[in-house]
Amino acid sequence: MNIDQFRAEIAKYQKQLAQPIPTEMNLCIEKISQLGAIHYRTGYLLANARRFLRKVKEEKTKDQIDKKKENKFSYQVQNTLLDGTVAEETYLVELLEMMNFSCTQQIEICRTIISKEKEELRYSGINLPG
Repeated sequence: MNIDQFRAEIAKYQKQLAQPIPTEMNLCIEKISQLGAIHYRTGYLLANARRFLRKVKEEKTKDQIDKKKENKFSYQVQNTLLDGTVAEETYLVELLEMMNFSCTQQIEICRTIISKEKEELRYSGINLPG
């Protein structure tokens, strides 16, 4: 994958994650199903984004080693320069981490809503299967 492909897929899932969580039990069940798929996909993208970041860092490090002969920067300065050259790739990794965590949180919120609805139905005397 290249950086534009990551951006396109991230934008797609960001839009879905930004939708409000429903407060009705059946809609929450559907939402959990959607979130499960998004959670899987963002986890997969996160692993690929980390691999992509490592490859880019490796390439940039090789470039810096070649240039080190010309300039005498300290190790700390070189690391700072390297971090600056991979800022966009690092941002994508951080964004995917946040999105993946957000899926987990939203699934838990939906589960809580479903449990609440079940308890309310139980207290109202409606028997639920299972």
